[in-house]
Amino acid sequence: MKNPFHHLARAVFINENKILLAQAKGDTNTFLPGGHVEFGESANETLKREIQEEMGIDCAPDHFLGLIEHKWEKKGILHCEINQLFEVKSSELSLDINPPSCEPHLSFFGVV
Repeated sequence: MKNPFHHLARAVFINENKILLAQAKGDTNTFLPGGHVEFGESANETLKREIQEEMGIDCAPDHFLGLIEHKWEKKGILHCEINQLFEVKSSELSLDINPPSCEPHLSFFGVV
């Protein structure tokens, strides 16, 4: 894969004055929940699918917040990504406790 490009949709959950972050177990970096937009899928559809897969909850993307661009090199290959950010609501989410993950390689936690 030469010069891969990643298009992602990311959820900004704000609940009880906390923002929800995700972390791959064993890694130090954190990121917003969400994931890759599949071909033909809207960013809203991606968020609904990814949040269901990652956390097992339904959500409603509320409004578009903006874009973040990022690039990095891994094993000599340049990666570029665009992240579309949306404020997302879910009546099934409380950040009083860390929400469980449906994927064994991810954990979720709320930060002030």
